[in-house]
Amino acid sequence: KPFLSDAEILFLESSTTVFEIVESLMRYSHLTVVTNSPPILNRLTQSSSLTVMSTGGELQKDLHYLGGLWARDLLAKIRLDKAILGISAIDPKYGISTTRPVQAEIKKLLASIARTRIGLADHTKFGRQNFSFVGPVTDFDIIVTSSLTSPEAIAAIRDMGVEVVVAPVSPSQE
Repeated sequence: KPFLSDAEILFLESSTTVFEIVESLMRYSHLTVVTNSPPILNRLTQSSSLTVMSTGGELQKDLHYLGGLWARDLLAKIRLDKAILGISAIDPKYGISTTRPVQAEIKKLLASIARTRIGLADHTKFGRQNFSFVGPVTDFDIIVTSSLTSPEAIAAIRDMGVEVVVAPVSPSQE
């Protein structure tokens, strides 16, 4: 089943993994995309059909991430059909975590305003914990990962009632 349909309001979080799906969005004609990612904004300037919005906010230069008060204020005033978020660490028992509090804060807010929360995590993100707690794995509706992720990690997430979509890749693609 497709993840998206035209006329939806979609959030793309600033993340290198999320950036990889931007090209596939160019085929939609009535999608609204909100992002806190300068690189994603730049890439979406090439689309004449998508409606594109930015959160604004304080630029975390090393992360290419807009966060802070301005971003929080905007996000508190909107609702989203879907939020696609990068996951830097996922552990079934500990939950989802990230390296910086500014990222955790935005992820938590997005989880509360989106009808469907989709997390992207390659196989290297599983079984890890980072400094800033985002929330339990069950805060996400769907986790998308690669076929290089261990079957045990996938089963543990599925056992929690979270849908896991496995994208086939060869080791040379990772």
